[in-house]
Amino acid sequence: MSLIQYSPATTLVGLLLAAVSWLPCGSTAFAHEEGHDEPVESYPAKLQFQPTPLPDRVVLTWSGDATKSIDLSWRTDSTVARSLAEFARSGQLVGNMKGGVVPHATRVEGSTEDFASDLGACHVHSIHLADLAPATMYVYRVGDGTN
Repeated sequence: MSLIQYSPATTLVGLLLAAVSWLPCGSTAFAHEEGHDEPVESYPAKLQFQPTPLPDRVVLTWSGDATKSIDLSWRTDSTVARSLAEFARSGQLVGNMKGGVVPHATRVEGSTEDFASDLGACHVHSIHLADLAPATMYVYRVGDGTN
């Protein structure tokens, strides 16, 4: 689960960090052994950024009262149809973390939409979390209940 101190200022910082993490990175690697001065062929960009069953590109934003709600969206490949989020106040983060069970977490179902780009087909998942307490730290996770 990710830790968030929910406030408009920290949400803005999170959005800025998410934007920075999307900046392109170089993909050419060089061999480190002596006598191997040829560049290693880079992994094709289409495969580097292709969607998988694991949630990626998780984005936090808001569509309602920014002091009491937050919106989560993420991407998966098109095999994942279910959108789930679990969240809890950070002080309630207890349980068997190895097994993934958090007894005090609230589970929310979301929506799933088809999306296509030059990387192929994928699903974009969205969930609106409401009735949050202002100035309270929350933990959350997203996925389909398996991943």
